Amino acid sequence: KKVATDAKCFMQASFASDKILADLVGQYLPQEKGALADLFCGRGTFSLPLSKRFNVDGFESDSGAIEALKDASNGAVTLYKRDLFKNPLSKTELLPYRFVVINPPRAGALEQIKTLARSKCEKIIYISCNPESFARDATILEKGGYKLQEATPIDQFYWSSHLEVVGVFNYLDLP
Repeated sequence: KKVATDAKCFMQASFASDKILADLVGQYLPQEKGALADLFCGRGTFSLPLSKRFNVDGFESDSGAIEALKDASNGAVTLYKRDLFKNPLSKTELLPYRFVVINPPRAGALEQIKTLARSKCEKIIYISCNPESFARDATILEKGGYKLQEATPIDQFYWSSHLEVVGVFNYLDLP
């Protein structure tokens, strides 16, 4: 089923870049099952394809995005309306998740990153449209025990110097 859109909703810059991002995130995650949190899930760019492999909980503050994703996912994604800037998931709330996908707005997700850095999620996939906020947040994750395994720049913003960055972080103290 297609996801409903409107003139005010956020979407990736092109269908091609949307597919590249979703495929890349899927490749960074293992094939085995596990609980996954999609933070700033929007209309399901990552939640929908990942729900075929994982138990996905999506967190988003935009009511329109939540309704569109709820309708399109047919229950495959459990959705929570939450402003992650004002009320980030705590270390305790992150305990059930092996994996986290986070795709915040341009400013990054400073408070949420601080709690992620204290979590012990096995793998964090961070998608950012701002290399500066990505670098700031990556430093916080690394100080918390995560290692940046790979970062991929994606030039999806035609006629612009802006880049999308996808980074994969692994927690180092896992047995």
